[in-house]
Amino acid sequence: MTAVEYAAKLREQTVCTVDEAVPLFNGRLGKTTIYDSLRSGTFIVQPIRIGRRLWLPVRPLLEALGLAEEGGEEANGDVT
Repeated sequence: MTAVEYAAKLREQTVCTVDEAVPLFNGRLGKTTIYDSLRSGTFIVQPIRIGRRLWLPVRPLLEALGLAEEGGEEANGDVT
């Protein structure tokens, strides 16, 4: 499954775990690297912490990766 196909599946969720986010990076970032960047505050989105668990907001994550919904003009507020 490609990152684009996986993103389409993930769009149905509001948040995801780090494990669920890893396939979006196509092997460029692994789980350990993502956790390290979350710890240092340099990850591309701000995580949601509930207890010890970290959740990543799906929509901002997909937007940061350029994998937002098709029809990006409408999603970005641009009118053609």
